Amino acid sequence: MDLSKEMNNITQDGMFKVLIDFSMYKYKALFGTLKHIDGVEHPRFKQAFAKKFINEVLTILTPNIDRIDEVIVCYDFGNFRTELQQNYKQNRTITRDASGINYEYFNEFFNEFTKDFIKMVGFNHLRIFRFEGDDTLATVIIRNPTKNYIIASSDKDFFQLRNHCPNIIQINPVKLQVVGDKSWYDLRIHYCTGDKSDNVFQLQKGVGVKTVEKMIKAGTLDSWIDDNGYRELYEHNRLMVDLSLSPKDLQEECIEKYNSYVPHFSKLNITKFNLKYGTELNYNTLIKLDPNPPKSNRSTRNQII
Repeated sequence: MDLSKEMNNITQDGMFKVLIDFSMYKYKALFGTLKHIDGVEHPRFKQAFAKKFINEVLTILTPNIDRIDEVIVCYDFGNFRTELQQNYKQNRTITRDASGINYEYFNEFFNEFTKDFIKMVGFNHLRIFRFEGDDTLATVIIRNPTKNYIIASSDKDFFQLRNHCPNIIQINPVKLQVVGDKSWYDLRIHYCTGDKSDNVFQLQKGVGVKTVEKMIKAGTLDSWIDDNGYRELYEHNRLMVDLSLSPKDLQEECIEKYNSYVPHFSKLNITKFNLKYGTELNYNTLIKLDPNPPKSNRSTRNQII
């Protein structure tokens, strides 16, 4: 997926950081593999999944490698929002239970795959307790808004990040398409209309995007919220939706971990990963992302304040 046109629209010669939503690639590779393999317990599933997963990642990296200076993989590790709302995203669990996929077996394998990926591949990785991958990804961008970014995720929750950083290219890894310009996006719409997929509640049934847009344009939204007694739910939805409002201590932990990590690309480790999973990661390609050229011990990567 060549992004040179989109990159040049932002900067003619600047470098980009790629932020990968690990969960999205996890499920894309899972469902893609199950089109050809009969179940996650099939003896060929693990290698087929690993190849699918790595090929999807390389589809973004390989054509654009000369304009990329860092890859950051963002993982889920719990979710502070369940402390605010116990049933947050619980409907997804129900859907998975009804799918017939042995998620217990798959997740056990994927945990092993994740550990090997972190240990052997060498990308920067962020996994913060009580943070979703969305939160780690957003924190990196919000705290360092002058850089150029490629977000490998179609999640609409990332539209809001353009309010903090204009230099973002967001791609849909499933359709291999660039997500269109969302600079118009107003988070107040999200606060009011909620999000069914996450169990974030709509303020009032029948009041959708167009109605909220009209109230924003007319300057009557706040009075409508207060007159109808929705202020408490509106403020609750802000905490659930606005990625800049995640707990400050977790943001600090995220940035500290980001700043302390030095990507490492070892030919031996990458070979081990390829042998175990039958993948085709190329050391000579990945080494271009290493801020520490061979025989150098000094990191040249800019840290986030």
